Amino acid sequence: MKGIGGMMMTIHSLVFFDLDGTLLNERSEITPEVKAALTQLRENGHIPFIATGRPPVEIKKFMAETEIDSLIAMNGQYGQINGQQIFSHTIPDDLILKLYHTAHSQGHELAYLNTLARWISAETPAAINAFRFVNEAPPAVDPLIFQNEPINMLLVLGEGGDDYYPTQFPELAFYRNTPYSMDVVPKGQDKGTGVKELIQRLKLTGIPTFAFGDGPNDLALFDAVDTKIAMGNAREELKVKADFITTDHSSDGIVRGLRHYQLID
Repeated sequence: MKGIGGMMMTIHSLVFFDLDGTLLNERSEITPEVKAALTQLRENGHIPFIATGRPPVEIKKFMAETEIDSLIAMNGQYGQINGQQIFSHTIPDDLILKLYHTAHSQGHELAYLNTLARWISAETPAAINAFRFVNEAPPAVDPLIFQNEPINMLLVLGEGGDDYYPTQFPELAFYRNTPYSMDVVPKGQDKGTGVKELIQRLKLTGIPTFAFGDGPNDLALFDAVDTKIAMGNAREELKVKADFITTDHSSDGIVRGLRHYQLID
């Protein structure tokens, strides 16, 4: 069949991997065993994708280590394959401004993310904790950067507000992925819609799809693929949806899951 980038190739399947708690171990590392498994996966004719809530700029290291240059990022707001952008969705400035004021009224700050950079509205303990949780340093402070730069995704930085924000912003979806932050994207946009859009645009329908995940924003990812593999450390609601539950992210869960479906030896 006609492959990606116009090359003639046979694509056996598309395999989507969440990053934190899935492809990365508890120290936010890619183990040698996972790297070797991904290499064999590609050699066997399967295309690996990273499917993450993080922005591309934040995961360059992991993309280089795994040699994966295809991804769904920022919870479906951005998609690329072989390093080439396929789509990029942004959040309207007026909506961001409204959320900025509402967050301040709740004692929270925001993080602003796009494909090239990230910023925070203020460097507070909550902001520091949110980025430390994923072993990252807080980015530069620029509270009104959204007036000059396109923004694909936001983070509400702080604890609480999980029930409050959705009632105030029905047009937005809020996912608490760490104790200190919630991912924010337009309602109806998620990892699953990102996968579907990428497959449709690249005319890859009909090719088997697999997904590995552990967190709440992976529920939509699971809904968009044929075969769902939950990590041993996954949330219970994800395990209920899974076709297979592998071992956790620090016990070769990726390798075991790929072997279970004979995607690698």
